[in-house]
Amino acid sequence: MTIKNESDIVIETLEKASLWADKIFILDNMSDDGTWELINNYAMGNDKIVLWGRYSGRFYLALRQVIFKDYSTEASPGDWWCRLDGDEFYIDDPRDFLHSLDDSIDHVYNASFQYYYTEDDFRNETSNPSKESVTLRLKWYKCNHSEIRFVKHSNSICWPQNTEWPCNLTNPASNRIRLKHYQY
Repeated sequence: MTIKNESDIVIETLEKASLWADKIFILDNMSDDGTWELINNYAMGNDKIVLWGRYSGRFYLALRQVIFKDYSTEASPGDWWCRLDGDEFYIDDPRDFLHSLDDSIDHVYNASFQYYYTEDDFRNETSNPSKESVTLRLKWYKCNHSEIRFVKHSNSICWPQNTEWPCNLTNPASNRIRLKHYQY
């Protein structure tokens, strides 16, 4: 997980992901809204959270390769790497979904339900502030995006620096894992 300024949602994401993930490796891209402090406190009570640290450079998608490089020795062949963003929640249980796949599958795409913050949401929140979670407040979405979200670990995995995903992926799953994305 790479994060930046997601204090409003990241703990809820970590709570949900902790239900299915064995480990969650986190790189913070110099958040300045309290996100880093929040996840540090949360990590003290959740042994699944591994803090890579803070990265002060410009964000780029291949930054996830840095996490993989530093922690790949903790994975065994057949384990799955997930690209988890700080503002998303899986609709399908990843453990069940991945377990149902044929052994030859080496990567999985998502079906991303993008939730949108509307003018009505803004008016409602300014006139009646709510402590309700983001996932309960936002209701408008469109399934309009897909990208690789899971990659199977193998001894021959090749993930060069500055590439978004490993270069030797050959057999994608025919079905997509669904997730809710709260990008706003």
